[in-house]
Formats: sequence, structure tokens, C-alpha cells
Amino acid sequence: MGRHEIRLRRKKMTSRRIESHKDYYDLLKRHERTSVGKKLLRVVIYIIIFIGLIMLGYFALRKIDRPQNDTPKGDAQSKAYKTSRPGVLINVSLNTKNHGKA
Repeated sequence: MGRHEIRLRRKKMTSRRIESHKDYYDLLKRHERTSVGKKLLRVVIYIIIFIGLIMLGYFALRKIDRPQNDTPKGDAQSKAYKTSRPGVLINVSLNTKNHGKA
């Protein structure tokens, strides 16, 4: 069985097949209905992918913006950080509550 006979058995509507029929108007309407279904499915898939990308970006930004505490809790010395200046080996506690203003 050839390709054309298989299409005839399946009654698959293509633009090439529509031209060969006498009842062109009804076949054109049927073809438009199947085309609308395919376009609608494609739009729904694009919307789902777009929403998925937005959610992925939201969770990635949420994870980046989370404050990270690397210091162990409970020890007074752990709250003091060393300054990054060479030669100064004293521990100073950082004032983060009012952005370093007294």
C-alpha cells in the first residue's frame, strides 16, 4: 500500500488532498478545524513552557537572594570577624543592624 492510499484510509486532511476533491468548501472547513486544533495545542504548549521558565527564574533568584550565615552559633568569638587588612590581627564585630552607623 502506498503513501497516498494510507492517507486516504486515515482520512487525513492536508492542503494537497483538499484540492483533489469536488466538495471543496466542506473539506476546507474541516481542514480549518483541524488546523485550529493544532494551533491551539501549540499555543498551550508555549504558554506552559513560558510559565515554567518564569518559575525556574523565580526560584533561582529566591535561592540567590537568601542570606547565608556561614558562622556557627552560640560562641561569642564566632560572631567577630577578622578584618581583611593585612597586619591588623584584631577581631572586630560587624555592626549590621544600622549599617555601621553609631
